[in-house]
Amino acid sequence: MVTFKASFTQLSHLARHPEVSVELTLDNRVPDLIGEGYELGIHIGDMDDTGLVARPLQPYRRILAAAPSYLAKHGQPEHPEQLNAHACLGLLYWPRHDRWHLLGPGGEACEVLVKGRFTSNQGSALRIAALCGAGIVLQPEVSLADDLAEGRLVPVLPSWLYKPSPMHLIYAQDRRPTAKLRSVIDFLLEHFSAAGS
Repeated sequence: MVTFKASFTQLSHLARHPEVSVELTLDNRVPDLIGEGYELGIHIGDMDDTGLVARPLQPYRRILAAAPSYLAKHGQPEHPEQLNAHACLGLLYWPRHDRWHLLGPGGEACEVLVKGRFTSNQGSALRIAALCGAGIVLQPEVSLADDLAEGRLVPVLPSWLYKPSPMHLIYAQDRRPTAKLRSVIDFLLEHFSAAGS
């Protein structure tokens, strides 16, 4: 089993390796990797000393986006301070989901108190709400990439980002990876390599 503390993944690995099966668990809690029988995990956020092998991956970047229909009706903000006049889609998982901490050009920091009429504990629900024109969403760049490329969503304040979080591939120190597990590890390191960020 593989645990993934986020709602994104790439499945092209399965096409290249028909002998590999993946059981994907999407959860906003940190599981007991060993006790719950997981072979591998991706942890987003600061790492505690868990006794696990932690291989750094690219930083977990979050960006702002909205549907063209929302921006046509409400306008494009020009500075983060203008976000408090917009419907912002809040992720309930964050302890202070009503505060967005953005970093701008030259390292300028801005904390914004946001509000909106829709919140959820799942990023995928917020993405769908944004696609429906319900407001501005703050989501992982990788989760919105296809929507941005197809024009279903438009970047908002593209020179401002939420502070990137560290992301690590984690597994037990005493586990000798099988060939199948090694192929998954190599795939994830290739696609989410810290060097590729």
